[in-house]
Amino acid sequence: MVNVMCVVLGSQSPRRKEIFEYFDIPFTVCSSQFDESTISFNHDPKEYVETLSIEKAKALKKQFNNEVLITADTIVHFKKRLYPKPQDEQEAFTFLKELSGNTHEVYTGVCISQGEDYYTGATLSTVQFHPIEDEKIKDYIQLIDPLDKAGAYAIQGRGSLIVSKIEGCYYNVMGLPITLLSDLLKKVGIDLWKAYSK
Repeated sequence: MVNVMCVVLGSQSPRRKEIFEYFDIPFTVCSSQFDESTISFNHDPKEYVETLSIEKAKALKKQFNNEVLITADTIVHFKKRLYPKPQDEQEAFTFLKELSGNTHEVYTGVCISQGEDYYTGATLSTVQFHPIEDEKIKDYIQLIDPLDKAGAYAIQGRGSLIVSKIEGCYYNVMGLPITLLSDLLKKVGIDLWKAYSK
């Protein structure tokens, strides 16, 4: 086990928690209460997710100070439009129908902060969907919980049924790109290469 200061994963995503558990680093989970709707999308997906990840970290500073904070935000981007977490199953159906048979972008912004220092970056992956019939979209929505997933889909497990191709980091699509995470954590003295759980 790597001997590090307290690490806080500022996310309620079970996928991000699962990914960070690959490494033998003690951490606690505390979701940031930052209101994402206060940040307008300016048609630059990379800047948008980086800004959101930083603002989530700033919101957590009210509870934590010297701890290492990890915050992230993932978006699906297609035809200059964002596909966030759907509000309901009808919106999930609409998202999946529009993404069906097409290639879209997934961006994840990650921020590592400690004290007054903030280190951030973003990773891009492209994902291509199979053409999906309406009945299969309805079935898919029952297979997974689309309401807590950007774009209303999952890349892992049964969610992979609709994905025909991915270019870039798989873990980025899950919500926490490991290479970027590793690079940013080095800036606060944490080396994931020394924290791998076998």
